[in-house]
Amino acid sequence: MSEGMLAGTRPTKADVQAPAIDVFISHSSQDIEVVKALIGLLRSALNIPNGRIRCTSVPGYALDPGAYVDGTLRREIKESAAFIALITPASLKSIYVLFELGARWGGTVTSSPRSPWGRMRAPCKAR
Repeated sequence: MSEGMLAGTRPTKADVQAPAIDVFISHSSQDIEVVKALIGLLRSALNIPNGRIRCTSVPGYALDPGAYVDGTLRREIKESAAFIALITPASLKSIYVLFELGARWGGTVTSSPRSPWGRMRAPCKAR
């Protein structure tokens, strides 16, 4: 039995032959409106087809029904060209987001954390 596989389940043919994902977006489903805007930006600015973006909470970017969730996500997190983690108060409370961050961090892919404030600092509060 494959690692992480539930007893009695097997990867489908689609799981094994699924096309590569260019961008994996780790997020909380509570941040869906922000994630939809991010997808729109990626698609328009970088011309990335919707089938090459994985965003599990947004229809059209989610896994196919019946997909082997754990194995497919693990593979896509590892193999995606870009991994974007939308870090918000909601995502920091999501066990799945934390698993996804750990999977990417612990994988063999080089990670380069970025922040809109530079060097992973929070913005200064106005006094």
